[in-house]
Amino acid sequence: MISSISGQKVINSLVPILAHTTANATGVAVDTQGYSEVLMVWNQGVALDTLATTTLLWNITFEECAVTTAGSFTLIAAGDLEGGGATILIDAAAEDPTLMVRRYKGKLRYVRMIGTITGTHTNGTPVAGTVILSGALHEPVSQETELGTAS
Repeated sequence: MISSISGQKVINSLVPILAHTTANATGVAVDTQGYSEVLMVWNQGVALDTLATTTLLWNITFEECAVTTAGSFTLIAAGDLEGGGATILIDAAAEDPTLMVRRYKGKLRYVRMIGTITGTHTNGTPVAGTVILSGALHEPVSQETELGTAS
């Protein structure tokens, strides 16, 4: 059975990248206005560096903001996040690859995800962040589509 995607919008908050050196992987803020459901998905591949507690690690955070995409973001409170905590520490090979899925139940307008690097990641880690908005209050929903050529 094919399910309809009517009333849904899928947004690449963090386009898949190979994050390395000391640069954080910061997803762009996603405006949730006009949707009743928000699902946040962080996808982290296998680290190409040897992760180690306190010296070489990732800290993933799920954040919210009320005002603008450039506003002051804060960690999402536990009561506004379903599926796990707002902060996840990845500091060992046994912890990646991993897929973190959180349902946002808060009332603030903007959400984002950030992968903060500790230490110098020479080879990098593949990461991506996706936000799925559903339950559109108004239709039709415009959806950005792929740019490639169908095979």
